[in-house]
Amino acid sequence: KSIEIPSKLLVIDEYTFQNCKSLESLVIPDNITTVKRYAFAGCSQLSSVHFGTGIESFYSDALYDCGAVMRVSGETIPASAFYDSNTIRELTIDDSVVTIGNGAFYSTYLESVTFGANVKTLGNEAFSNCASLMDVTLNESLESVGNSAFQGCDNLRSITIPNSVKTLGNYAFQSCDLLSSITLGGGITAIGESCFRECIALTAIEIPSGVKELPSQCFSNCKKLLKATLPNTITKIYNSAFNGCTKLSEVSLPTNLITLGSNAFYGCESLKSIEIPSKLLVIDEYTF
Repeated sequence: KSIEIPSKLLVIDEYTFQNCKSLESLVIPDNITTVKRYAFAGCSQLSSVHFGTGIESFYSDALYDCGAVMRVSGETIPASAFYDSNTIRELTIDDSVVTIGNGAFYSTYLESVTFGANVKTLGNEAFSNCASLMDVTLNESLESVGNSAFQGCDNLRSITIPNSVKTLGNYAFQSCDLLSSITLGGGITAIGESCFRECIALTAIEIPSGVKELPSQCFSNCKKLLKATLPNTITKIYNSAFNGCTKLSEVSLPTNLITLGSNAFYGCESLKSIEIPSKLLVIDEYTF
């Protein structure tokens, strides 16, 4: 049911503990630097995993088909640790976790995940293409959401970004088809390109006052978006920011806006009026 790994061991080789079907708890100590392919594959009763601080290389299929995992702990969840796992459904991330590595849960069958209190960094593609993911609870000390972190999470319906978050990466929520409700925390200062592109169920968005620029294709092809509330702190709206938002009928351009990029509101067929701010200097080609 458990394994005590010696303090001098550095590498857990491939297939070492494969199909140890009674193993319930795994603690990878700080001395381990490498965990290779299928090292713990098929440990079907494994419910908790602790990652040590010494891991330098963790193969993406080391925990393949460990379907009972419900809790993970350790300062860092390694990149690709549960990559393409088709058996994990519900997950609690322990308070000990500070960093979730790139692609840690890429394309898994997760349905629900709760972040521990101390996660600060969510890596690129951490939960990308988790098509079954419906429920995500982010923690109040999270600071950054990486590129494509939740891209393609087709069943994610709502998300609340805590006030502690400062940056949302490129494509962070792109193509979340059922995402209809987004609450952005007041601490956000930067939103990445295509961050909410093709969130086709989204109906309204309010951008917090710390944001000064809306990047390219930020809300492009959000075809049900009716209303966008933009703070007066925004000075630039880049190319195709709202391109193809065919239902958008209510938006007020910020009073401090200086530049409107090309195609920014291209194809916004429902927009009946627009007031051009007095500080605006450039309206680029095909803007409206």
